[in-house]
Amino acid sequence: GKKQIVIGLLTDDEGYPVSVEVFKGNTNDLQTVSSQLKKLKENFGVEKVVFVGDKGMIKTSQIKEITSTDYKWHYLTSITKQQIRTLVKQEVIQLELFTDELVEVEFEGVRYILRRNPYRAEAIGKNREERISVIQDFVEQQNRYLASHERAREEVALRRVKEKIEKLGLENIFKARIENRRIQLELDEIKLKEQEELDGCYVIKTDVPKEELDTVKAHDRYKDLAKVEMAFRVMKTTLEEIRPVYVRKEETTRGHVFIVMLAYMIIKYITDRLAKLGYSKKFIFESLDKIHELYYTYEGKQIRVLPKKLLKPQEAILKELNIKLK
Repeated sequence: GKKQIVIGLLTDDEGYPVSVEVFKGNTNDLQTVSSQLKKLKENFGVEKVVFVGDKGMIKTSQIKEITSTDYKWHYLTSITKQQIRTLVKQEVIQLELFTDELVEVEFEGVRYILRRNPYRAEAIGKNREERISVIQDFVEQQNRYLASHERAREEVALRRVKEKIEKLGLENIFKARIENRRIQLELDEIKLKEQEELDGCYVIKTDVPKEELDTVKAHDRYKDLAKVEMAFRVMKTTLEEIRPVYVRKEETTRGHVFIVMLAYMIIKYITDRLAKLGYSKKFIFESLDKIHELYYTYEGKQIRVLPKKLLKPQEAILKELNIKLK
């Protein structure tokens, strides 16, 4: 029963926040897009936009709104594995096109940018194998229990197996049934192969003309969504208290989130400026936190004392930020 809020964050192409908005906790991600479009047009006076969002944020209805006569803007998003399979069946794309190099296919005014990430493919395959092994071991465990406990109910064991299969996301390739008081596990090799074929594969979809945004830049701009994800991660972890624990009213909650966004902008600016030093975010702010100024009162006068000597990392950080202690 904790109260929650939904936060909509807009950033520029470098990942710096330009706007943050707070929505009610039951607001669907898709419902936040319309207000962001309106904000860009009316509040910021933007005339030309490429709206970048993942497949969970930009769907058919959002694309229609983005490209409508109200905006006439462009979109850049990705598609689901099922949508990829549909394009393959329609022969718009072929599985052979998925390599570690970018490949582009244009169909009915829409550009599809394809790639297979070999490292991601390996990780996904290994993870699936581990989950399959977990299910197989669990079935053996349930069968041993049924064999050693005559009063154990078969349907209960079967239900546990099915729940485990569903929990691990393997319901499309595994089927379980009871036969002679043993759980029989069937692996659908065809469905398994279909999943393996798309391991590490992804497709980026956009309507931006190629002369305005080439294949590599379109791909890179979509991948820049990671900067937005990083912003949320920092706001929720490094700035631990994004949850407005001590505020209750709507306006103070919105103000709290706005201040957190401003704090994140400062953090990002500092870490970007210091990137070449190779220090972690944690090390940077711990180093800054250890620089103290002291105040003494002597004969009614206040005396301010600065550190006489800093550690080398502290000196390097302040120098890079063009900050002098004085």
